[in-house]
Amino acid sequence: MMAKQSRHAELGAQAADLEQAWQDRLADANAALAVSRHALTISSGLYAMEILLKRRVCSQLNVGQLPRLLEIHDLFGLATFAGLRNTLDDPSFKTTKIGLNWRLLVDRSEELNDLRYYPDSRWSDQDALDLLTCLQDPVDGVIAWLRLQP
Repeated sequence: MMAKQSRHAELGAQAADLEQAWQDRLADANAALAVSRHALTISSGLYAMEILLKRRVCSQLNVGQLPRLLEIHDLFGLATFAGLRNTLDDPSFKTTKIGLNWRLLVDRSEELNDLRYYPDSRWSDQDALDLLTCLQDPVDGVIAWLRLQP
């Protein structure tokens, strides 16, 4: 008789799929911005960040698939498993432009339910543009920073 696999051992999405998925969600966010779909822009941008962190977790754990236990929407939790928590908690990092951008993303991630259930008119073009800038700025964007981390 085979032993039942522990939930901690179950694997989900392939790391290669996560690599493409975060890029697809970012493209979705940019396309949504072009047609002033603010909630979709913001949520797709947040999902891109979340999936990129999950991809990094796979690298840190040296696994080809994301552990199902980490199919969560908690940016700080994912950052912990991605090996970034000490940097993110460092007071000197928190005051950098990248640190401030990270904080904005975390704050917005706490609004995912609002983004799902409230009308688009709650958010402006500027709200959506600010979020994408926090993600995509080539110098101070969280994506550029994250991709440079060892």
